[in-house]
Amino acid sequence: MNDGFNKMFIPSFSRCLKSTMSISPVIEVDPNTLQPHPLNAPIYGEEENVEELVELISQSGWVKPLVVTTTSRIISGHRRWKAALQVGLDSIPVEVREFQTELQELEALLLENATRIKTTELLCTGS
Repeated sequence: MNDGFNKMFIPSFSRCLKSTMSISPVIEVDPNTLQPHPLNAPIYGEEENVEELVELISQSGWVKPLVVTTTSRIISGHRRWKAALQVGLDSIPVEVREFQTELQELEALLLENATRIKTTELLCTGS
């Protein structure tokens, strides 16, 4: 279902993002200091099941780095963040990216999560 979106938007997003953002090395931060992107819930839905991630993180202790802004706003990794909070991790890995505009931040949110089902797709399919 995401194929049309991916083919249409990802090439232009990629070009824009590569030329306008800076990336830091991965660092460890307290997950309680992070905040969800305000558009994540409207795009991807409020009710995200993270039980499998909670189990995986509990067993392995491993979390793929989240992508966050310089103001600690999550761009990619909302589900991992929620799972890490449930597990009670003291720190999680993040990659800090600096965006020049809010539009670039939104483009990154969509691009980093291009394979996730969006709320509008759920409404269209009746799921």
